[in-house]
Amino acid sequence: MKKKLLTTGEIAKHCNVTDRAVLKWVASGKIKCYRTPGRHSRVKFDDFIAFLNQFNMPIPEELGREKKRILVVEDDKLTARLIQKLLQKNLNCEVEVTYDGFSAGFMINEFKPDLITLDIMMPMVDGYEVVSRVRNTEEYKDMQILVVTAVEDIEAENKMASLGANDFIRKPIEAKVLLEKVSRLLAFVKMN
Repeated sequence: MKKKLLTTGEIAKHCNVTDRAVLKWVASGKIKCYRTPGRHSRVKFDDFIAFLNQFNMPIPEELGREKKRILVVEDDKLTARLIQKLLQKNLNCEVEVTYDGFSAGFMINEFKPDLITLDIMMPMVDGYEVVSRVRNTEEYKDMQILVVTAVEDIEAENKMASLGANDFIRKPIEAKVLLEKVSRLLAFVKMN
């Protein structure tokens, strides 16, 4: 379990800066903190992560995350929300949704999911292109990709597999099958 409170010295080590720099961040209000009765500054873990995100600073690997992340990429909004609710209800994960392949690229960079569920046929950028871009980006080479599609074409499945998709599920989606496949793929994801 993650530490709930951090000292300014711990933050300085995580950010590779001096204690004085952290105290300036605190004094200017960039990092929310509170004072102990002994006048020491303490920062909530979530406030520190929010600070890092606000200033586009990398989250130190040693802090890791408590939950795995899933990005649902699906142009049918009803299907996307159903998948999101099913995953949130049954798995201990953070789940975000996007409705096209173009936005998926942005969300992958921002949200940094461990797994994406991906439709093939989408506006602007299709699922083939998304898989290709993910697999050609070193940072995302271990990301798990579950293709969720209504396309019943063995050539499409073979093409997605050759591009680097990890598994497939056909629409209409069976909840049990989706949860089993997502759980199995997430088992390959290592948390920091």
